[in-house]
Amino acid sequence: MFSEINAEFLKQWKEFPGTNTLKYSFVIIGLLCWLEYFIPDLKFASYYLTILLQSTENILIMFFGYIIIAGLFACSFFWLPSYLWIFLKRLKNR
Repeated sequence: MFSEINAEFLKQWKEFPGTNTLKYSFVIIGLLCWLEYFIPDLKFASYYLTILLQSTENILIMFFGYIIIAGLFACSFFWLPSYLWIFLKRLKNR
């Protein structure tokens, strides 16, 4: 079942540049972001991002912090839901 889910997931994201491992890691990062939302003691990214965003002396580090926030947002709201949607479709069809 998981091989079918993975094959359909990779077919859905075939136009996105990068290796398959990179695409799966985006799903895992999205899962960790949601776990941190529901389990605040997890401290996956928020602890390190607060350090980056509080460095008001260096604008470049703050810029990287905002880029990381945008990447985490994309993983949380695009990559993980697309994988879960395929999983739920396969589960419903069985």
